[in-house]
Amino acid sequence: MTLDISPLRAEERTAWDPLARGYMDFYGHDKSSSDYDMAWSRLMRHDGIAGLGARIDTELIGTT
Repeated sequence: MTLDISPLRAEERTAWDPLARGYMDFYGHDKSSSDYDMAWSRLMRHDGIAGLGARIDTELIGTT
């Protein structure tokens, strides 16, 4: 088992989505799909926000 923590990668959008939505649901925040699209776009452009992904054997399991 290999643990890797590094910046989110463009190809991880599909794996990131349920993690981001679960986080917002946990805190009771209701966001639209366009909100998630905008957040992902900003993450990829490093536009005022940054994101790290935690992976086990290349599978994205968490984010910060």
